[in-house]
Formats: sequence, structure tokens, C-alpha cells
Amino acid sequence: MAKRVLNYQQERNKNWHIARVLLQDASIIILDEATASMDYLSEEKVLQNLFSEKKDSLILLITHRLKAIKFVDKIFLLENGEIREEGCFAQLIKNRSDFYELWNKHAEQQMK
Repeated sequence: MAKRVLNYQQERNKNWHIARVLLQDASIIILDEATASMDYLSEEKVLQNLFSEKKDSLILLITHRLKAIKFVDKIFLLENGEIREEGCFAQLIKNRSDFYELWNKHAEQQMK
């Protein structure tokens, strides 16, 4: 029970942090797994609003959820702290390398 309450509090705090980001005039915004506890629909709405409202800001989105990356201009695929691939979504898919494989696995899981 205590763990569930703690998780709820952490999720609420993350939502407040995202709301504050939308209200502040920051030129650089770093979001580290900021939407990880959200369902996909909520995450999509939050990121749409964020990227729409903050289009003049540099937004660094760190995520394991591939669905979130459709909002970004450039993707960096990291492995063991090293940049393994970089480019826009279309380039990385066209290259058919590691990112392509990750994306296909993600798509297959979404279809189940």
C-alpha cells in the first residue's frame, strides 16, 4: 500500500513539473522519462502540447517509449553511453539498422 501511494505521489509530482515547464519561458527543456508513468493517450496529448507551445525551445526528450519520439526532429540511439545511431525518424528507418529493428519490435508489440 505504501509503495502504491509513493508511486501515485511521484506521478503527481511529474505531472506538476510538466505543467510548470509549459508555464515557464525556458530556452532549454530536459525531460528524462517525464511521461513514463502516463498512459499512451495522455502522453501523446502532453507531448503534442509541449512541442506545440515550446517550438522555440530546445527540448531534450529522454525516453524508452518509442511512441514518444514521433514529435522530435532528431533521434540519438544510445548504447552503453555511446551514440550508436543518429538522424531523423525517416533516415533511421531507411537505414534499416538498429533503430529500424527496435521500431519493428515496438510495432509488433503494439499489434498484440
